Amino acid sequence: MTNDSDRLLKFLKVVGDETRQRMINLLAEAVRPSGELAELLGISPATCSHHLSRLAELGLVDVKKEGNFRLYSLKHDALDELRQGVLTLLPSGTPHAHDLSGGSDRSEIAAGKHTPARRQVPGWVPLDGGMRLEVSLAFAADGRLEAIRLGRLMSDSTERPRHTPAEVVALGACLVRGATVKADRSWREIKLSIAGNMVWRVKLADGLSPFQQQVFRQLMGVPAGYTTTYGRLSEAANSSPRAVGRAVARNPWPLLVPCHRVVQTGGGLGGYSAPAGTALKGKLLAFEAGSGTRDLRDVREVHDTQRDSQEGR
Repeated sequence: MTNDSDRLLKFLKVVGDETRQRMINLLAEAVRPSGELAELLGISPATCSHHLSRLAELGLVDVKKEGNFRLYSLKHDALDELRQGVLTLLPSGTPHAHDLSGGSDRSEIAAGKHTPARRQVPGWVPLDGGMRLEVSLAFAADGRLEAIRLGRLMSDSTERPRHTPAEVVALGACLVRGATVKADRSWREIKLSIAGNMVWRVKLADGLSPFQQQVFRQLMGVPAGYTTTYGRLSEAANSSPRAVGRAVARNPWPLLVPCHRVVQTGGGLGGYSAPAGTALKGKLLAFEAGSGTRDLRDVREVHDTQRDSQEGR
């Protein structure tokens, strides 16, 4: 992966934290000492220093010492540059600035100007602990996403490709807090957004049953850092945990539809059909959670997720 891609993924993970989002907003309003930031955010001075250091690593904040105080300010130009980072990684000639579904324009294909061909997009996503995950995206001849295949879980010290395509960079953003993934009513398109800004829009190949659509829409309401259970999904779908398990096992788009966030009611990881199995499932959850995965039963989001599914969103 290029240095730009590494920095982009680090940026997405850093700003995916809610406290750091609030900190950026406060610094956008005024220059502030760390003590004032800690008080406004309701966190300890040590925690505030940790968050400031993460922002400083990306060059997002500037510090000036005045007497016994350190005053922090937001580097607006650096923030704007990183916000545009995903877009600058897009391949040239993309039909839409955010559309990474690939392939030629459909009208040109129909007119016989291009010979359609399937497209494989290999790449990898970095995880914590010096590990990385091989990922391959399969696109149909008309540019629709057919499948996402997860590969080996490897040490980050092993040989790696020199470049990871923008599609896989965007897919890796699904694993950071602050990312939202939504499908349209007909399941023809999925959109990935970070903090309300669309990062990736991809058209989907057909093939989901109504039951899968219902279960997958529930799953896409489970944010990074949280889990749900087979039982809870089955209650929302008026089905059984076993039926939910079968639907999840046939998920053609892992990470976009985060089936790794479904665990057993008793706390066990449950199965995972990717090559690295439950070892990868645990690694993904640890990467997303940071200091520990939380259960959706303890927060309000689960009710919002069920309501959205019932409304067909």
